[in-house]
Amino acid sequence: MTEAAKQKGYVILTEDIKDPAGVAEYGKLAMQAMDGATIVAVDHKPQVIEGSWHGSQTVVLEFESVEAARAWYESEAYQKAAKVRQAAADCNGVIISGLR
Repeated sequence: MTEAAKQKGYVILTEDIKDPAGVAEYGKLAMQAMDGATIVAVDHKPQVIEGSWHGSQTVVLEFESVEAARAWYESEAYQKAAKVRQAAADCNGVIISGLR
């Protein structure tokens, strides 16, 4: 197994929520698509220590690998949920590689 294959993958989403009911609906749909994901953190008031931070909610998810994170994000089940989230909030998202 290569070193890269051993590295965890993380998804970080920042959301500026405009429609709380829509985000609640997204949560229901997203939970059905959470195969392989561990919710590491959800914070409504992150402490900004440098620069500026987008949104009123930050979510961090952990996956076994970057490839698993991308497969989850691109899955049909999650893309249905993502459309609901994107309609309810202005969103930014990244997939990053863990150190191990």
